[in-house]
Amino acid sequence: ELCDDGLTEYEAWIVCGCYIVYTTQMQKSIVSWWPLPSRWECEDNGQKLDYWSPFNEYWYEKRVKDIRSGVMKPETNLVWRSWLKGNHFARTL
Repeated sequence: ELCDDGLTEYEAWIVCGCYIVYTTQMQKSIVSWWPLPSRWECEDNGQKLDYWSPFNEYWYEKRVKDIRSGVMKPETNLVWRSWLKGNHFARTL
């Protein structure tokens, strides 16, 4: 039996918690609780590492806590792009 090592786009959307929402102008927008794999794999991703770092683990655990407490909300791809470029880290240091 053959197995597939990758996720389909639909499966990635489910894992990342994607939703299609409508803006105030009644346009569709995609938001997600976690960055999509396509956003992680972009060349402009300042957090693209070949390993899971201690900072990645800290960020993940903090985000889970903030989601559960209602502090965080799903973000658009544009917000994830800005965050992963490193701007967020520079502002918080």
